[in-house]
Amino acid sequence: MQVLKGTSGCLFYMRRNLIELCALRFVMLAIFVLALSLGWLGSGILLHELPIILPVVLSLFVLVNVLTAMRLKRQDEVHPDELFLQLLIDIMLLTGLFYATGGSSNPFVTYYLVPLAIATSALSRQQAMALAVLMLVAYSMLVWFPDAQSSHLAWPWQSYQGHLLGMWVNFVISVLVIAIFLSRMQARLREQERSMAIAQRHLLQRQQAAAMGALAADAVHDLATPLASMTLLADELVAENDSALLQSLQSQLRRCRHILSNLRDQARAPEQSPQKTLAAHIDSCVHDLKNQFHQKNLHIDLGNQGEQLLMLPWLLRQVISNGLKNAFEAASSNVWLSVESHHQQLEFRIEDDGEGYSVDLLQAMTEPSAFATSTKPDGLGLGLYLAHVTLTDMGGQLMLANRQPPFAGACLTMRLPVAVLQVMK
Repeated sequence: MQVLKGTSGCLFYMRRNLIELCALRFVMLAIFVLALSLGWLGSGILLHELPIILPVVLSLFVLVNVLTAMRLKRQDEVHPDELFLQLLIDIMLLTGLFYATGGSSNPFVTYYLVPLAIATSALSRQQAMALAVLMLVAYSMLVWFPDAQSSHLAWPWQSYQGHLLGMWVNFVISVLVIAIFLSRMQARLREQERSMAIAQRHLLQRQQAAAMGALAADAVHDLATPLASMTLLADELVAENDSALLQSLQSQLRRCRHILSNLRDQARAPEQSPQKTLAAHIDSCVHDLKNQFHQKNLHIDLGNQGEQLLMLPWLLRQVISNGLKNAFEAASSNVWLSVESHHQQLEFRIEDDGEGYSVDLLQAMTEPSAFATSTKPDGLGLGLYLAHVTLTDMGGQLMLANRQPPFAGACLTMRLPVAVLQVMK
């Protein structure tokens, strides 16, 4: 899903609004020209009797819309001020058009409300109020200062039946405009609000993840010294009494120091992405886990993706390692890791033969906040949350499910675009 954030999202929707305004202007201009042509042919008005301002206004309408269409071919952003200027030009040209075709008696004069409706839907309150005041002034001028030449011409809508027909045509046009154009504008506004809400939620998640990263860095710093001291003491105890228990303690302390050393290196370069084959990346993720859970079986199926050269950031490798560790802890005896590629998406699937996820957890996963829920009694609830934030930032997604019967166990699926992992050549 494409997320439009902040000001850029707003300008994107302004561009969409201007595109539809340009299309609507062409349609309305064609209807006006058709109505004027039928009126001219049916009323017997001679060509030289038409106000000189009429062809000038129509030409300006065409020129403005052609220039707007040419401008929209460029991929420049459309600011609200530009849309405001376009609507302002529309009001001025409409005033000239109505002035030359009967003034306030023209049944199409209520078309003034269309630019106002667009302004209230897409622009700020100040800009919409400015256009409303301008429309009131323009309509008042048509009422109190009509054009002497055009008001004496026998326009077909100056008769009672002709005026009713013109009002009906204008009503049909207004209904279509509101039902189609303005409803699409409102749908885009709602989409923009949803996109901005998603962007704000992602920003909050990244801030929380950054705060947890800072906390982890402090923990690394605070634990380094006592672990070093404990390792030295364990080495001395092993030298004096070479028991299996002390050797196990020494091994675990060295493992802790190794983990802290890796965290320190990764904190210095969190965006570092070594270029290796996918098989090599997976091997580095599972190396320690195989030793830690040597009594359980790990089945790896990389398909035809194993030799693909990829860049897996440390955060993503950590997400895969955490998912595998959770699977090992929950599994009875077997854990499966498979990697597949579908439609430019790389899918990592981790399965186990344990008890699976609870129904309450799977139902709660419809809310993003539920990813901070731990599936273990002594868990902190950070693993799923960090996995969700990491994959979301990379344009992917995290999904939890249980394996299909008759198989038991949990299934964790991670999907993300292949493009973000491919080595740039």
